[in-house]
Amino acid sequence: MKKAIRSMVVRFGFASLLLIGLLVSVGCKGKDGKSYQAYYWASTPQYFSDSNPSTPSTVYSGSYYRTDSGTYYLGYIAWNGSAYYGYYTITRNEGKTLQDGDDLWFEIDLLSTGPVLYKYTSARSLDGHTDDSTPKDAQVTGVTLSKQMPQGTQGPELGSDIYRSAAGTVELHYGKIIPNN
Repeated sequence: MKKAIRSMVVRFGFASLLLIGLLVSVGCKGKDGKSYQAYYWASTPQYFSDSNPSTPSTVYSGSYYRTDSGTYYLGYIAWNGSAYYGYYTITRNEGKTLQDGDDLWFEIDLLSTGPVLYKYTSARSLDGHTDDSTPKDAQVTGVTLSKQMPQGTQGPELGSDIYRSAAGTVELHYGKIIPNN
């Protein structure tokens, strides 16, 4: 009988230690990383809209701002009159046990041939960027964000782009806006 009780106490103790270890490891999850987004253009767009609530009211080419995960709509009319729409989804990786998550930095380039995700070749490309930073080469004039989307009909999807990093993923699907006649 003493042997059975001793066996039960050992099993209970082992199960208790396992449960405590599990609770401690779950409670020691690192902080999630942050996301930073920039738009870039070589020639200022005629019109720009973005449904992302984190996008500032005036957007400067090459300036980063903090943003949250989610799916958002963008639309713009490029310098040459071509109009594009896009849907982009930001997915940030979470922190891990005893380790903070990496920060996700990405850029959407607004080209006259459609939007693309700029893929950094190394983390050194981002040296010097901080929250809401403006790189030295950023254009001084910004584009005022519009809450209304460009007029016209969304044409078929022309392409998609994906940017994956240790910090998360950004996926972009885009097409042309066909003017209403």
